[in-house]
This record gives sequence, structure tokens and C-alpha cells, in this order.
Amino acid sequence: MKRIVIALALAANPAMAEPDARAGQGVFFTNCAGCHGPDARGAGPVAKLLSVSPPDLTLLASENGGIF
Repeated sequence: MKRIVIALALAANPAMAEPDARAGQGVFFTNCAGCHGPDARGAGPVAKLLSVSPPDLTLLASENGGIF
């Protein structure tokens, strides 16, 4: 999952030399918020239509040894 998120972010803006929070926020709202919700907790408007619930992205680091 982590690799997919990174690949999507890079595909959206391959020339981005340094991370820009505003650009990342735009990528998230365009590509992820539908399923993960605007707060990234997995309760987006499309989530109820999926057969597998989207994960709570706010827990990525805590469930991966503190690494995000």
C-alpha cells in the first residue's frame, strides 16, 4: 500500500524536488479522500461501496514501527 501511495504522488508531480504540503494535500484530496475520507481515517463517501474497508492512514507509522 505504501508503495502505491508513493507511486501515485510521484506520478502526479514527477518534477517535485522538495515535498510541498499544499501539493500533497491536493493529490490526497484528488486521489485518496474519496475512500479514506478528508481526515484519512477510512470513512470517505466511497468507502461504503467497497468490499474491503479502506485503512485508517493516520495509523500507518504506529503500525509500522514508527516509520511512515
